[in-house]
Amino acid sequence: MEAIFVNRTERGKKRPLPALFVFVVVMAVAALASAPRAKAEDLSAYDTLGIYNELGYAVRDGEATVVGYTGDIAELHIPGELDGHRVTGIGDGAFRDCASLTSVTMPDSVNRIGNFAFSGCSSLRDIVIPDSVASVGAHAFSGTPWFSDLDDDFVILGGVLIKCGLAEAASISIPGGVTSIAGGAFDGCPGVDRVTLPDSVRFIGDWAFRGCSGLQSAYFEGDAPALANHAFDDVAGNFTVYYREHTFFWSDPWHEYPAKLYEDTVSERMSSEYLISLSKK
Repeated sequence: MEAIFVNRTERGKKRPLPALFVFVVVMAVAALASAPRAKAEDLSAYDTLGIYNELGYAVRDGEATVVGYTGDIAELHIPGELDGHRVTGIGDGAFRDCASLTSVTMPDSVNRIGNFAFSGCSSLRDIVIPDSVASVGAHAFSGTPWFSDLDDDFVILGGVLIKCGLAEAASISIPGGVTSIAGGAFDGCPGVDRVTLPDSVRFIGDWAFRGCSGLQSAYFEGDAPALANHAFDDVAGNFTVYYREHTFFWSDPWHEYPAKLYEDTVSERMSSEYLISLSKK
């Protein structure tokens, strides 16, 4: 099946398309992005819309984002290009509730996976995700066997923490090197009461800690990260943010949460000094 464009060139020049043709393509891609299996990507931000082999896509600045799918094959290999446009993103809800999918392979060009991108794909057990991915949206893989079977303490993709498996832990320290926390990463951790975030964290996604009903404190080692909506919804009523001296962009309150300066406890300082003394021997 050939690609369908809203805009295309002929002999190096832009050629206007009939209004009816443009309308049909726009409506077809919009239908893909708003179908029950998709939680729609905002198409208004894109320049060009198209359909290729049952993949709906949108183009901005020459790069394509997959925004919908109407196929029913089991094993899907998403191409690195869609009619000459490099594929860099999987849009919000692009494959949501696609029950036929058992395996998906993404190209090395993909750097973003949107909210609910594969949510509800009840047969999806095998996903090949490239190291190039730097952003993963909220609940991107929820409801898939692949995600349910992940049982590591921390599941990290390209610096993005997408799942914490420490359901019984009271205190959690996120590993250094994590740059962002995906929405829903701490689902199923109602018992955690304290979390420590390394100075590498720059972004906390939608609903990241939502439902952590026992969470009373978050200790930040670095500058204040960007915070998405509802990141700490439904945490303990006395939830407080603690930050280090000589870090930046903090305020009290911080996004409506109380924020206080903190220092190491005496035991933490003694442990740190002991380790330093050992390293000098």
